[in-house]
Amino acid sequence: MAHLLFGTPTDHRATDRPLTWLRPDAGVVPVRHRPEDEDLLTWCTGASPLQVRLLCGRGGQGKTTTARQLIKALRARRHIAGFLDLNGADGTESDPARRRWAEIEAALTSGPARRAGTLLVVDYAENELVSLRRLLGLIRTAPTTRLLLLSRDEGNWWPELLTDPTWSSLIDAEPTRLDSLTTHLPSAEVHADAVQRFADRLPTSVPPEETVPEFATTLDLYADALLRVLDAAAVGRGEQPIRSAGSDPITDLLAHESRHVKSMLVDHRIEMPAHDRDLVLAAPFLVPAPALDDAVRLLRTLNLEGGHDDAWFRSTAKVLGKLYPGDQAVWAAPHPDRLPDTHLLGLAERAASDADWVGVVSRLCATDDRELAEHISKVLLRCLSTPGAAGRFKAGVRRLVATADCLVRTHPKGYLLPILLLSPGRFTDAIGAALGDPEALPTADLEAVDDVLLGLGFSTSRAADVVLISQRLVQDTEPKSDADHVAVHRHARSLTVFGIRLAEVGQRDQAVEPSQRAVDLHRQLADDNPGLYLPDLAISLNNLAVRLGAVGRHEQALVPSRQAVDIREQLARTDPDSYLPKLAESLNTFAGLSAELGQREEALTSAHRAVQIRERLAAAAPDLHLPDLARSLTGISHHLSETGLREQALRPSERSAEIWQGLAEANPDAYLPNLATALNTLSIHLAAVGHIDEALETAKRGVDIRESLTEANADVHLPHLAMALTNLSSRMSEAGLHEESLEPALRAVDVFEHLADANADAHLHHLAGSLSNLAMQLGAAGRDEESLDPALRAVKLYVQLVDRNLDAHLPNLEIALRNMCFYLEVAGHGEIARELLHVLELVGEEPAALNVYSHLASRCLVADSRDHLIVTSPEIEAVGRVLEILQELGSGAEMSREDRKRAVALLHDLSETCPPDLRPQLREFADHLGELIDGPDQDSD
Repeated sequence: MAHLLFGTPTDHRATDRPLTWLRPDAGVVPVRHRPEDEDLLTWCTGASPLQVRLLCGRGGQGKTTTARQLIKALRARRHIAGFLDLNGADGTESDPARRRWAEIEAALTSGPARRAGTLLVVDYAENELVSLRRLLGLIRTAPTTRLLLLSRDEGNWWPELLTDPTWSSLIDAEPTRLDSLTTHLPSAEVHADAVQRFADRLPTSVPPEETVPEFATTLDLYADALLRVLDAAAVGRGEQPIRSAGSDPITDLLAHESRHVKSMLVDHRIEMPAHDRDLVLAAPFLVPAPALDDAVRLLRTLNLEGGHDDAWFRSTAKVLGKLYPGDQAVWAAPHPDRLPDTHLLGLAERAASDADWVGVVSRLCATDDRELAEHISKVLLRCLSTPGAAGRFKAGVRRLVATADCLVRTHPKGYLLPILLLSPGRFTDAIGAALGDPEALPTADLEAVDDVLLGLGFSTSRAADVVLISQRLVQDTEPKSDADHVAVHRHARSLTVFGIRLAEVGQRDQAVEPSQRAVDLHRQLADDNPGLYLPDLAISLNNLAVRLGAVGRHEQALVPSRQAVDIREQLARTDPDSYLPKLAESLNTFAGLSAELGQREEALTSAHRAVQIRERLAAAAPDLHLPDLARSLTGISHHLSETGLREQALRPSERSAEIWQGLAEANPDAYLPNLATALNTLSIHLAAVGHIDEALETAKRGVDIRESLTEANADVHLPHLAMALTNLSSRMSEAGLHEESLEPALRAVDVFEHLADANADAHLHHLAGSLSNLAMQLGAAGRDEESLDPALRAVKLYVQLVDRNLDAHLPNLEIALRNMCFYLEVAGHGEIARELLHVLELVGEEPAALNVYSHLASRCLVADSRDHLIVTSPEIEAVGRVLEILQELGSGAEMSREDRKRAVALLHDLSETCPPDLRPQLREFADHLGELIDGPDQDSD
């Protein structure tokens, strides 16, 4: 059984090569006990329900050694334990991958594995995102199995794994972090012992060290000790020592290795300059060579000096194979990984130019084979996490990134998926360029990539990349007029996914059109074959409803939402296990949209049904359905509050927070974000019923949680922290802490300004809301004149947002305009405030009129450095003339046909003379009035 999981053990004991003495399994230096050892052993042998843990630390810190000691201790207790190699088992449907997964599944479900404890150790877990999820699915049904993941850091992959409710109950959210061995043991003692043991192996005599420097990692300490021994031996042979004070031990060790490589090549009568000698090592360090011919081909891509023949290249390849032998290949990179990584960084650093390096190495790594490209990508990107790389190898880091960029552009068939998985969000431009070449990346290959990404779920860091992929797939799958159902369904599915992904990156308006097209196609399919396509139609209808609701088109959204509910009602009657959760989802969507339209009772009824369904589901399978129940409880609390039942709204909000609290206690990283959101919501409900002090404490807890989450992963949690700060400022103001409320309000504005600069689509409306809140808090603190500036800024932002989406933002714009008029009055500008407010009342709910009015009002009101209003004369004239028109207009539809004609003529005339940036709004409004001219005459009676 162990053989199926871990393969045949490979003996890597120390050889006569000093470089091999640094391997964790070489046995030259003794394994030192760490505080983490006992903790990990207790976890493996105890009854903890958490089956997965992460052991992380910088490269060379001792993760592999710690895992080996744990394996050894468990095997002594007759447990099954070892390193699980997931290479070649990346979730693809290749025959080797199928065989590998069949072996793993057979081993984990066997009698011995179920009777005895089993430990699986996965090294470089951050590189195995797809395989990890498949492995988690297997160990879920094997409670005696433990999975230890090794990684240099948590990155984005670990938080995303934790927040996936499918796996979160299995995982210990708190990683075990390894520091250098000398954190626990005296550095001088460990160093002296290592020197002596290396010297005994050589053998040679080494003078004692007067002082021992501090070392960043355990490997640096051992490398420095080995260098002292190698230098002493070199001096004994009459050679110059290499080690120097303050230098990088790994780099110096590689200089000793270069001497050895040169000696081996000379022994085989192979001459080459030092640069070429360093360059040829890039081949075994980067690219596997299954056979000698492959090795020769790879060496030829390096464009070495001298015009060598095949015999020369074959001889060189054989020497490299002797230096760095592979188990099933001509060569393999040496261990520890810091050695080849540092060599590649140094080689890139010393290259003549960026173009020279990228040209040579991209030829060496050129491949359309995904498995090979994945191996190369792991090495290239692993180099970037080498301790101290950014400081010592600035050009080298830049050139390695440029190499990966080039490989994605030129060989996307091999490199697109590995790069997307290993370094999401870093190569978006290269991915966009690669997607523009259908010959280099055919549709079928891109769909295979997309299937893997869909299986992983949403990722903040990959969001922009997957939008580009969806955009290309929508184009590629456009069905022809005679397309069959399969082709139409393929396109409809790509449209649905595209709409969801556009919304995820803040492009909510753009998401509506593909979502609507997906519904139209799925409706055609369901008309022809309801048994097969009704579930897909329900998915696309619910998605369309969400997309329309997100841009303020609530009345339109209610139609597909109701249809999705009806279809899922029908499906749930025949297959409740599959469709009751989906029905609850649709009911919640319908409730939210109904509430937006003022249909409070209908919203409450739908929300109550969703809670009832999820109560039953959670009672039967709490691990699976408790999170959804908590979300539904939050929804119904909101609807109860909106209906005026604020006391009744409090209990479901409290229950939601209690559920998230329990889930977060068991798995903090997975559920703390949900708890923070629930606490913010609860604080609002507490304040609504007068529990001001309790509301404030609850809001503070929500902010505290968001602060800690943001510290760990700002990309994901910073927007939520800013929203929590806005909420906290309101609660503080309600508690009478008016001056204190300004600090979180200002922080929220600062955060959203930063976020909106990077992504206006996603965060401009948040910035406008936070500015409105700041204006209110300044006013509550008695600083009325200071309120005007953020109030005016909020209006200006809402004007921009209304231009993008009238329905979604017009209500907020009207509120912001009223607030602005109030603060104008307070600041001593009562005349203009009253005039603006008077006309605001006249334009009423006429969207086009309000849009033009708000543009002109925001355009003419500008605060200067002394906080006085400046109104330039052309803008005063423009505002005055349009206000006259709007005063006569009233609601727009009440004008006579002749008055409309006169208004249109005035607006067109004004659009020719007003400031250029006002003209589009004036012309748009004139066109709107023109469309009304042929309507019924309001003066006909």
